[in-house]
Amino acid sequence: MTGQADEPVYFRVVPGSVSDKTAFETCLEETGGRDFTVILDKGFFSGKNIRLMAGMDFIVPLQKNTAPVPAPLKVFSGYEQAPWNNFSYHKRVVYFTELDAGKFEGCRVCVFYDCGRRQYLMENYFRKASEKDGTLPEEAAASAAGDTASFGVTMLVTSMKSPPQQACLDYKTRWAIEEMFDTHKNTLGFDMKYETKYETREGWAFIEFLALLLYHKINGMPVSSGPVKTFSVKDLLYRAAAVTQSKTDGTWKICNLSKPLKEIFQNLGVSLAPIP
Repeated sequence: MTGQADEPVYFRVVPGSVSDKTAFETCLEETGGRDFTVILDKGFFSGKNIRLMAGMDFIVPLQKNTAPVPAPLKVFSGYEQAPWNNFSYHKRVVYFTELDAGKFEGCRVCVFYDCGRRQYLMENYFRKASEKDGTLPEEAAASAAGDTASFGVTMLVTSMKSPPQQACLDYKTRWAIEEMFDTHKNTLGFDMKYETKYETREGWAFIEFLALLLYHKINGMPVSSGPVKTFSVKDLLYRAAAVTQSKTDGTWKICNLSKPLKEIFQNLGVSLAPIP
């Protein structure tokens, strides 16, 4: 979960034996509020969770086999039924149509057809399926039409009253969370053996969460000049780790703070003070 500026504000460790959709009820209770917008991924969708969010603003993507969307609209060619309903997203044309959400009272289903996204997925699909000489294997060619039919199609169920294009844009903000965790994982690493006790994993996750907060803060600092401009967050953390404190004659002093490193901290607007 993130706050107004995509800043992490909540986490929960869930055992692998518990599904996302089952854990969601506890997460919703622990947050202690209902005045925020819930944006989930497909793994959290269930009729029960939709009912739990009654009265809240939420956006949840639907699985390919979802009932509220007719089969012809689940494939990319379905955009032909709504050629005039479209908007621009990053210079890409996105078509959309609205449907009744059926049993989910007070909700609606929006189906989006993203031309640019489809092109990207198609290129990746055929690049991976092609053999070394660039030709498509016979078995891959036979299944390509079915495999790629829904590329570029996103189906969302939402309780929000804003225009469909806003629901699409709001849903895409979820990727900021995905990127945040992916970047953190690739930079600092989520290195924990899952055969350890649950309490140990929970403590480890809390430390990782604090690290994620620090990483997010550093990554979001508007640095346009000075020595920091050429450093990645990983570089900054590596250099900051060299700074320590030692106690001499009853007084704490900062150690290993070189002039270049001091300039980096000044550029970031970070002040260092010894322990009182």
